Amino acid sequence: MAIQKTNVCGKTILGTKIHNVRAVRCYHKCGFRDLFVVPERELQDGIYHDSLIMGIRKNAFVFDLNQ
Repeated sequence: MAIQKTNVCGKTILGTKIHNVRAVRCYHKCGFRDLFVVPERELQDGIYHDSLIMGIRKNAFVFDLNQ
């Protein structure tokens, strides 16, 4: 994440559907940690889905995009 390499951002937060196992696993491997769940945050095909909010601190990012 290029933004993590600057001094502007100390923490990055994102949200994904809680049932999106592939995305959650990928973010965990990159160093993101679960913060909290927002019930019924996203509407898709007339059904509300819970969102998992995840965060990472600047110095905790483990994936190097330059490799």
